[in-house]
Amino acid sequence: MQSVPLLCGRCGVRVEISLDKYGEAVVLCPTCGEVDTLANARREAGVQQAHKLLSFMLRGADGQEQRPPPSFRFVEGADE
Repeated sequence: MQSVPLLCGRCGVRVEISLDKYGEAVVLCPTCGEVDTLANARREAGVQQAHKLLSFMLRGADGQEQRPPPSFRFVEGADE
């Protein structure tokens, strides 16, 4: 199984992963400085992927206009 890179949701660049002083993995966007634990960043990226898939599947099903997508701090995908 191939790993999907974790990107900054604002900048679209690959985040840097390191350990903090307590040994916990943290991610940092080298461009804008967004930071969080790796676990939280992966969780948020998963929610973004689920939202993207469900939005695609339900597009037009409710008969309402499209709403602007929510913003996510971290997403999965290929580098831009």
